[in-house]
Amino acid sequence: SDYYQVRVGRKKGQCVQPRKEPMSPGVRDYFQSDTWLAMNYADELLYRAAQASLDQTIQQVIGKDSFAAALTEYQRLKAHVQTFCGPRHGTGCTAEGTPIAELCYDRDFGCGYPCIDEAVRDYKRQSTG
Repeated sequence: SDYYQVRVGRKKGQCVQPRKEPMSPGVRDYFQSDTWLAMNYADELLYRAAQASLDQTIQQVIGKDSFAAALTEYQRLKAHVQTFCGPRHGTGCTAEGTPIAELCYDRDFGCGYPCIDEAVRDYKRQSTG
């Protein structure tokens, strides 16, 4: 869906389309500036350390082949959920931008879980049957 439902604020309950505007040259320049890089240096270090740790864990603990197999299975299941549920999960809107009732765990966390649960059961039936 090209729409998502606003869950809080003055537009709560409305379906809106996200802006897809290109980044202005001024904003792009700022994100490449020394000021921005200095302000976010610690975040960048943390990101790189986490990425290196994840890569090392995959190689030395999980194993590249096991990780690749699990990732492939996840991607198949995700595609099945998207096909099975279509617009019935996640965004709270139809493809035309009409709000739909959707169960969420809390506010906008875990929306559409009943359909996702049903899709996973269907996937497992197809995989074993």
